[in-house]
Amino acid sequence: MEANWGTVKDAQTHFGVSRQRVHQLIEKGAFGECERVETPVGAYWLIPYPFKRAVYPVGRPRQNPE
Repeated sequence: MEANWGTVKDAQTHFGVSRQRVHQLIEKGAFGECERVETPVGAYWLIPYPFKRAVYPVGRPRQNPE
C-alpha cells in the first residue's frame, strides 16, 4: 500500500469512531476521494492520508419563523 493512503481501520483509530461510522462518512464524501479496491478475497477502502474530515451540521434544521 502506498504511503499516502490509509485504511478504514487506520481512520477508525485516528478519529476514535466505529467502523460503521467510517463507512457512513465515506458514503457522505467527508474524507474526499476514497478508492474501493477489489481483491480475490474481498474489497476494502483506501482513504487519502493525512486524514481530513469535512464538518457537517448536526441535528434538525431550524425552521424559519414567518
